[in-house]
Amino acid sequence: MRPGDAADAGRMCPVLFGAFDRHNLGDLLFAHFPPAFGAGSKAPVIAGLVAADLRRYGGHVVLALPDLLARNSGDPLLFAHAGGEVLSCDRWVARITTLESWQAQQAIAQFDRDAPARNAWLDTQPGFRSPVPYVVRRRDLPAGSRVTFRAVGGVGLSVLGDAHRQHVFEALSEADSVTVRDSVTLETIAAQGIPVSLEADPVARIGELLGSRIVRRARPVGQEFLALQFGAEAGDDASIAALAEQVGSVARRHDLTVVLFRAGAAPWHDDIDVLRRFAALLDRRRVSVFESLDVWEICALVASARSVLASSLHVRIVAESFGRPAVSLLGDERGATGQAAKVSAYVTTWYSRTPNLAGIAEVGSSLAALLTESGVVSRRRQYPS
Repeated sequence: MRPGDAADAGRMCPVLFGAFDRHNLGDLLFAHFPPAFGAGSKAPVIAGLVAADLRRYGGHVVLALPDLLARNSGDPLLFAHAGGEVLSCDRWVARITTLESWQAQQAIAQFDRDAPARNAWLDTQPGFRSPVPYVVRRRDLPAGSRVTFRAVGGVGLSVLGDAHRQHVFEALSEADSVTVRDSVTLETIAAQGIPVSLEADPVARIGELLGSRIVRRARPVGQEFLALQFGAEAGDDASIAALAEQVGSVARRHDLTVVLFRAGAAPWHDDIDVLRRFAALLDRRRVSVFESLDVWEICALVASARSVLASSLHVRIVAESFGRPAVSLLGDERGATGQAAKVSAYVTTWYSRTPNLAGIAEVGSSLAALLTESGVVSRRRQYPS
């Protein structure tokens, strides 16, 4: 840091920017792990693409970035991008996932198959005119601002369009520092000659830093249980039936109940109706649906489970942080982008000794192996209550 930099930073407004504006476990947790903005810095403004108040779910009051910039007098900002797959998220996905469910359904019906109309509509949406709206270039902020990227992801960058990639690489080249959370993203950015380093997702420290707070939120479940989460992409009848058959068999063999829960309620995330359809295929004495969307209660559920099966990356990260044995559920479509690619990239970067990745067809054998490992119960970490 140059002489005077610390003093300058103390006078700037710190901004933590990310997808804090929609219900998703990881996105809501990120804002509870802000980076160090420097000695004397104020509490950061939490900013997203749209204004939102997600405190009822354990999130924050979020200020829309266009409003923040419009209200700012031109003073420089300490601007930190926070985690998530922000480098790969295009404006269509960003807009849909920040809408109410009924609005998202209308937009999908109207624009999903009409790219010119979709782009024209997005051009009218404040905050969504950039090809990569969760990535802000220094040039688009007040002069003198400092920009960082902290533990961000971008596993799909190598196959995305030129305009998308150009915007991302310009922003990263102009940034003061860049860390990414997986080796796939690291290699893609390093190949452009951009200085970049690896940093674990900040939520990986949740057990260490917030374990006591979380275990106090646990709800009694009864006997030992398997915590199960999967996204709506696995909600077709065939996938649900195959998954239920394997999970039910494992639960009976190991005398577990199955607790189904959501890790995200934003559009294109988890669907409670899918979970209810799944539950209907199991013995009702061995299954329940956990309906709370409070992120602390979700974390407490994961932390107290005997084992965890989830398609969500952050459910896996929370489980690992609390020492809970976990399997990551991958969808059948395993291309260079999407949920499976994101989960695989992170898990193989940080949990390479026990990746425990399974498609639907491998779930039963993966869970059985995990549950029968010697000493699996003793691996539970205890936190003071």
